[in-house]
Amino acid sequence: MTRKVGDYMKKRSTQDKSELVNIENIVIDENKSRKERIIEFYRQIKNPYRFLCGDVIVNVIFTKNGKNFEDTLKDFFKAEI
Repeated sequence: MTRKVGDYMKKRSTQDKSELVNIENIVIDENKSRKERIIEFYRQIKNPYRFLCGDVIVNVIFTKNGKNFEDTLKDFFKAEI
C-alpha cells in the first residue's frame, strides 16, 4: 500500500499537541555512557519521529534515496539565515 506524504501529514496534523513530548523538557545526564544517554533520550521522547520543539510540531520522515537528515537540516538552517 502506498500513501502520499500529504495524506500522512494531514492525518498526523490532527494529533493533539498535549500527546507529544516537548524536546526542550528532556534532560539527559551527561555523566552516563553514550548507550545509557541514548536509551534515556528514547525513554523521554517516546516518539523520536514526532515531538514538539517549543510550540512547533516536528515530524521526521525519511524517503528512499532522499537527502540524509544532516544535509536536510543544514539546508533548512541556511535558508533561515
